[in-house]
Parts: sequence; C-alpha cells; structure tokens
Amino acid sequence: MSANLNHKKMTNLEVIETWMRRVWNEQETSVIHEMFKVDGTADGLGQQLVGPKDFEVFHAQMLTLIDNVDVQVIKHFQDGSWSSAYCSLECTDRNDSSRKVRITGNVLLRIEDDTIIEAYNHFDFMGMFEQLGYLPEGTFGQCLSGHTVSAKALMG
Repeated sequence: MSANLNHKKMTNLEVIETWMRRVWNEQETSVIHEMFKVDGTADGLGQQLVGPKDFEVFHAQMLTLIDNVDVQVIKHFQDGSWSSAYCSLECTDRNDSSRKVRITGNVLLRIEDDTIIEAYNHFDFMGMFEQLGYLPEGTFGQCLSGHTVSAKALMG
C-alpha cells in the first residue's frame, strides 16, 4: 500500500476507522485511491462498485445530498483478514442544514495490507432517503404491510 518502508501496519479496526474518518467525515477523496484496491469491490451501494474510481463516483453522489458527515464505528469484530463493523452515520441535508439525518449500518470487509479488497455494505438507505424527504415517511412499514408506495405519494 505505501512506499514508506517504515509504515506501521494498521489493525483492521484502524483501517476502518481511518477510512470512515478521512473518506466520509473529512471528505478526502484521495484516500479512496490510497485505501481501496484498484480492482477491489463494494456491494450494497446501489450496484457493485469496482475499484476506487467507481467508489469515488458513489462518494460524490452521496455528498451532493448530505453534508457535515460523522461516521463512527460502534462495534467491530475481526477474523483474520475479515472484519465487520456496526456504524452510525449522522449528517445534515446538503440543501437544508437544519434537517438532521441519522442511520446505522453494517459493513463486512476483507482487508489486506491496510487496503480494502472487498466490502459488503448494509446501511439503512431507505431511512436516510425518508429523512431527506425523498421517500414518504413510513415507506418501510407501508411496504412491509403489503401496500405499495404510489408515485403520487412520492411526488408529495
């Protein structure tokens, strides 16, 4: 990962916390290229993303919607090169900073040499889009009870 031979290898937890802090909280897009393998994959983000360039597009799309991002790792476990992290994401609506958003999610990652090789994301994006006003409040419950969400409801 690094040309610096004195680079101390991070623990998987440190890799995850560094990724969340620098990529999301500090919005340093260059870190995506440093910490995500060139042919690494990320699932659960709308479509499979392959490599840093795909992830950078997803990141930019998300940041057109949200601002003041704070992602924290709440729980973590590791088994060899695999780690799982339960995270909280708090942010504001980029177009209305008074609208606060809070979701949680999990990510399962394979990490080698401080680099993300595979990531399987499961975040409450439906809840995020409800809180941002893109989906009607209670969409999940409505669908769970067998009701459809009409285009009319989506249009407001």
